[in-house]
Amino acid sequence: MAKDELIGYADQAQIDEWKQKHKCKFIHEITTEDDEGNKHVTYVKNPSLDLLQLLASKAKQNQELTGLKLVLEGVRLGGSQEILEDDMLKLSVMKAVGSLFKRKESDVKKR
Repeated sequence: MAKDELIGYADQAQIDEWKQKHKCKFIHEITTEDDEGNKHVTYVKNPSLDLLQLLASKAKQNQELTGLKLVLEGVRLGGSQEILEDDMLKLSVMKAVGSLFKRKESDVKKR
């Protein structure tokens, strides 16, 4: 396998299918490199409010990693299977999924 080949890569047709099936505007592609230099791809959708609540609940119980693992299971659409089998790769992807939790700012006007 060539080092520049992405393991678990999905073509545009597959991504479009996921978008339609899950009613997503965006699919996030996360690339993670293993110890041998192979690049693994994981595809995720944005987390739902229910998953964010689950993560918050686990954080209150000092089980952040368990919460992130459950969130990953809830948002992962496909990609390299090795991500699910290698703890270090999985941890890297969980960290990337955590970066999806960006706050959106809103303005309130009194009228």
